[in-house]
Amino acid sequence: MSRQHPRLRSFAAGVIAAAVMALVVWKEGHFAALVLDDLPRWNLAVLAHLALGGGFGVVYGYAFDAVHRAGWRVGMVFGALHGAVAVVVLSVSPSGHALYQVGQPSWAGAAFIVGIHVLFGLLMGVLYEPRAAVPERETTRAEIEVGTQSPAS
Repeated sequence: MSRQHPRLRSFAAGVIAAAVMALVVWKEGHFAALVLDDLPRWNLAVLAHLALGGGFGVVYGYAFDAVHRAGWRVGMVFGALHGAVAVVVLSVSPSGHALYQVGQPSWAGAAFIVGIHVLFGLLMGVLYEPRAAVPERETTRAEIEVGTQSPAS
């Protein structure tokens, strides 16, 4: 993935991280209810989940570039913040998500949502390679205004 455009790399990393996240959610039984209850919409739900993962991957890529680092630790911090926002959004718009157990929000559901987003961030930090630092070039004498010793604008 090293020669690709950084946004393409971050999108691909987001899709991979979302796929792993979906497998964890499936294993816990939350995704399985969607599959068993409404099989024709399952393909659409998986595609939407992967597309959203790719979109959030691009956001994470910009965030990694903004702090000039990526890695599992930074990714986990971003994932925890992402998960906290997800819990708040899901708590004001009930959707039968993992946050809700027996019809009302639960701490276990909130912890699960934050946890899988921390996993997403960890994977993003590991899979995403930040842009190579562009070496600063020195200002040439022709670019300096005569008498000011500062670069010309």
